[in-house]
This record gives sequence, C-alpha cells and structure tokens, in this order.
Amino acid sequence: MKLFNIAYIAIVLNLALFMNNTYAQTNLWTYEEKFNTLTNGDINGQDSWVVIGGGAGDVAQVVITGTPYEGAKHFLLQDNSSSGYNCNNAKRSITGIANGTVYFSLKKAFNTAFAFFLENQINQTVIDLALPPDGKIKSYQNNGPAYEQIDNLTYNADTYYRFGIAFETGSGLWEGLSASTWKLTMDGGVTWSSPQAFEYRSTSATSITGIYLQVCGNIDGINTYFDYISPNYTDPPTITLGSNAPSTASQCAGTTKVTIQSFSLAVTNANGNLTDVGFTTTGSYAQTDIAKYQLWYRATTNDISGASQLGTDLVSSGNAGARAFAPFSSPTLTVGTTYYFWITADIAVGAANNNTIAVNAIAATNLTSTSNKAGSASAGDTQTIKALPTVSFTAQPGASACIGVDVTYTTQTGMSNYVWVVPGTLSSDYSITSGGTGTTSNTVTLKWLTTGSKTVTINYTDGNGCTPASAISSTATTVNAPATATVDWNNSNIQEITLSTCRSLTFTNGKSGGIYTLLIKQNSSGGWAVIWPANVKWAGGIAPTLTTSADAADMLRFMFDGTNYLDAAVRLDIK
Repeated sequence: MKLFNIAYIAIVLNLALFMNNTYAQTNLWTYEEKFNTLTNGDINGQDSWVVIGGGAGDVAQVVITGTPYEGAKHFLLQDNSSSGYNCNNAKRSITGIANGTVYFSLKKAFNTAFAFFLENQINQTVIDLALPPDGKIKSYQNNGPAYEQIDNLTYNADTYYRFGIAFETGSGLWEGLSASTWKLTMDGGVTWSSPQAFEYRSTSATSITGIYLQVCGNIDGINTYFDYISPNYTDPPTITLGSNAPSTASQCAGTTKVTIQSFSLAVTNANGNLTDVGFTTTGSYAQTDIAKYQLWYRATTNDISGASQLGTDLVSSGNAGARAFAPFSSPTLTVGTTYYFWITADIAVGAANNNTIAVNAIAATNLTSTSNKAGSASAGDTQTIKALPTVSFTAQPGASACIGVDVTYTTQTGMSNYVWVVPGTLSSDYSITSGGTGTTSNTVTLKWLTTGSKTVTINYTDGNGCTPASAISSTATTVNAPATATVDWNNSNIQEITLSTCRSLTFTNGKSGGIYTLLIKQNSSGGWAVIWPANVKWAGGIAPTLTTSADAADMLRFMFDGTNYLDAAVRLDIK
C-alpha cells in the first residue's frame, strides 16, 4: 500500500511539473538566416526565398544600407506600386514543425503596413502578426474582429525590434500554450503577451511549414527592413565607441609610436569583431613629417605599452585628410570586455618645427565590423612637432694638442642632460680638470695623457625635451708628446720661439732680479701648446691659455727671484 501511495504521488508530481512546463523542452524551430552571406540585390531565388511582387517597382533586396540589426546586411522590402493596394510579398518554406519559437528583427516606417505570417502545410495563414501605420502591434483572429491590438503593445517608427513568436499547433504544451495558440515577446521571453488564437485552426494541418512577409503602402521609397531570423533571441554583438583621446602635447621629431587618437570599444551581447579603422587627420604637417601610422589594441588595460599591433603599417601619403588602414583579421572581441585602441604616428627625424597633427572624432562609420556599432569618440588634441636641436661645439682644440696640456670643449648653454663622451679611460688616457662629469655642464676641460687621434662627443636635451638621434663629434685632434726646448737666458733676456709642435720648456741661467720676456708664435697651422717649467709661477696659480690660431703671437714676461720665474705680464693674441 505504501509503495502504491509513493507511485501515485510521483505520478501526480510529474504531471504537475509537465503542466507547468518545468521539464525542459526542445525548440523545434531550426531555420536561421542573417542575410550577411547572401548576394546584394534581388533576394528572389536566394536561400529559397520567393518574391511575389504586387506591382512594378517593388523592391525585395539584400542591402547593406540602413544599418542592419546585426552584421553587414539585411533584407529590404518596399511597396512602390502606384495603383491599387497591391502588396509586396516574400515567402520561404521550412521543414514542418508542430511547435517552437522563432525570433526575427524588424524596422519599419509608419507609412506602411507590415505583416509576418506563419503558414501550415495547406497554405493557410495560422499566425498573422501585423504592424499597421497606427503604431499598434496587432494579430488577426477569425473568431473576433479582423485585427486586434495585442495587450496594448506599440512600436516606434524606424526602430529595430526583435520579436519572438512561440506557437503550439497541437497538444505539446510548448511554452505552456494550448493547441492552436501563439504568443509574442519583445524582450527575449522575459515577458510574453497573452495567448492569441490561430487565424485558421485545421485539425488536418498540424505543422508550420512556411514564412510569409508582406509590406503594403503604395508609397515609393518607404523602407521596411527584416533581419536575423533564428531560433535564438541572442542580440547581435554591439561594439560601442568611447572617448580616450590624447591630450595636447609637443612631440620631438624622430619620436615613434606617438598617440594621435585613441578610443575604447565596449563589447555587449556577444563576441564582436573589428576588421578596419578609418580616420581623418588635420593640422599643418606635411607628408614628409610623418613616416607611418599604426593601429594598436589592448583588452581591459588603458596602457599602450603592452598593446599589440593590428594589421600592417600605413605608410604616410599626402598631407592632412581621410585615410584608412588596410583591412585586417579581427581579434576576438570578447563580450563584456572593454578594449582600448590607439592610432599612432612615427614622426620623421627631419620633421619641421611647430607643424601640427591631430585626428578628428571617430564615429561608428569609421569602423568596419559585422557587429552593431554605436557611440562616438571625441577628436584627439593637437600634437605639435618640435624639430631636433642642432648640437655643435662652440669651442674645441685645433687639429693638434699636447699631452698634459689643458684643452677645452664647449657646447651650447641652457640645455639639460648633457652627455660628454671622452675616449679612453679616465686617469689613464685623460684627466678631467673641470666640467664634463655631470649632466648640467656645457663645457669640459681635460688633459690628454696618451698620444693619438682624440674625438670627444656631446649630446643634450633642449628646452622642448628633444634630443638628437645621435651625438655630435668634435674635430679629431692629434695629441703629440711634447718636444723639449731650452730657453737659455744667457743668450738674451728677450727671446722668441715659433711652435711647430708641442714643446716642453726649460729655463736656464736666469739671474736673480732679472726680467725676461718670451714671445711665443704659432706656425701656419697653429694648435700648439707648451708645458711650462715647474718653477714658473702664475698669478692665481693658473697658467694662461695661449692663443693657438695659425700665426698667432703671445708675449709673456717673468721676473726671476733666484728660484722661480714669477708671472710679471701676459699679453695674448698680439696683432
């Protein structure tokens, strides 16, 4: 008896679950068409569609215009006949099914009437969903007034709606429906209309076998669009533009990967795609100022440093104007993710100073995608090009210098990040007398400690923050070991020496209290220096820098105190 009760309870519970549609049922509708793979133009004969035109000039075409609900194409119907109330019709057969749910997308004007029919196997209209010009959504039922509004439902003109129709021809209780009834949803099944009776109820015809579309209006050029018929509600992917524009900035010539525009794409409904981006540049720049453009993207993180390039480089051509990257294979844009995109330019090394470049606002029409597109991105702020500075030496030794003698190299003042490069090893090949050891010094004085050709380089950053691509080198200086020369004051207290090489001087036979004068001349090449005897003492302890230009003359006077030759007078560059 207990077993019988348990079995009885189970039967009642299962029946209750069945009556409440708790058990999952399979949607028998399988036909799907997004129109994207069909050929543009007349739909008659494509994917088994048959057009039954009501008059001359009617249109039933696959088109790319008018912003499809999903993808790149949709189906356009126009009733352009000018006489009578002939309608334009298109129909297609499907495999017969007793019940199921079909979704489709529709956009129409108020000027026309549209009807969506489902037919049975004996070509009777079973379901008649109508959108007349009054903005109401209606159904046709033979057992009542011809057309009745469904639950006060309405529509707006020229707006895509995604309708769903669930139907039951027999006793399958699909979606809780009784036999020969159907219901409508406009939100993917979250809410359903009240059940509607079939227009025809035939006990011998229990299968839905055809789709029939009809538009009527007799007004030329009024568009009705139909798209994405499917057993699934899923909205098409939508990529929504957002602003991420770069701020105004100065950009040094030779800088690569300069962001001239940036935007974001938020992906909703389903995975999206992007296969090309067009953009319009503005500004005073010339073609030669820009080497190339590139497109980069990154998921989630708004930081170009980790971004990947999309497609190939776009080589600069022409001045400001519209341009587009070559089409590329789209990465998968995952639903629920925001992606960041950057359009960058490589600034040519020789770009002109103060030329400008910017990019106009990015609109949905600038994007190539089979996803729905929405939003816009603001224009990028102006990027001002700054020419690279011209680094030079304002002072440097001549073609020759001497070991152990100070030589000075000087470049422009008022810069930053000075970088001096002196060949060899400090303390072995040269010693620094002053400057040159920090980033703020525009001059360096040094002594060469080894012979040979010596070249010093300098680079810096100017006030615009620009640094040349390479440092500038000084004129090569050949460093020579000095030849010794003895000045014997017994010969005369006024003597002359013409330098044709570096000299290391020695003074002999000075008399205490004696005054001695030495005239030092450069030969026709110049650039020579002297190393003074250790017992020559200078005012302030600093030896004068002799004039090294060709044929220059300097005069120096000393007083001998019995031990040292004291600086008495210096006359440089006598002319």
